[in-house]
Amino acid sequence: RSHRRRPPPWPPARTPGTIEPPILPRGCAGRGWPPSRPPPSPRTALAWMSSHLSLGLQRRERQAWELANTDALTLLPNRHAALQLLNAKTADLRPDASSGLTVLLADLDGFKEVNDIYGHHIGDRLLKSVSAGFSVIAENFNATLSRLGGDEFAFILDGDEATLRATDLSRAALGFLQVPIEIDGRITRVGMSIGTAFGREQVHGRGGQVGGL
Repeated sequence: RSHRRRPPPWPPARTPGTIEPPILPRGCAGRGWPPSRPPPSPRTALAWMSSHLSLGLQRRERQAWELANTDALTLLPNRHAALQLLNAKTADLRPDASSGLTVLLADLDGFKEVNDIYGHHIGDRLLKSVSAGFSVIAENFNATLSRLGGDEFAFILDGDEATLRATDLSRAALGFLQVPIEIDGRITRVGMSIGTAFGREQVHGRGGQVGGL
């Protein structure tokens, strides 16, 4: 008759006067465990905490700035950002530099009808599509595009031949809107009315702030 060995009891019986070894994490045996590195000094720990909190504060400040200067629907710079940019660009503009700064203000014609017929969800998607097209055009002509609110947009151009580039940009934007935009099988058409301001006297008001936006 075969005899089976009984497994040792678990947990093993303690011998009086002995100290049980610590239970090590898997893979740590024989690898310098427990670690011999001393804990950080209070000054080092305080410096680490200060750096960590500073990075978190900078990240929150950046997020707050983006929320204040970004249009939530199109993710373009909003009216506040456009005003800040214009004030910065006109601050150093020479009085005789009439062609150094040009602003195009664009309103979409027929957008209200699209909203009334198809609903605001189609209108919002139309604004996103128009914003995407305008963004490509603005990049091609080295302009800054902003959404002022509703169906209003602004193109800001500065530097050499800003007025000439603004004229070509206007033609490109009008040509873009001549093509119907399809959204969920619905054909939408909008036009555009454009107003132009040149130089300091038209873009920059006498009170020291940008006017017309």
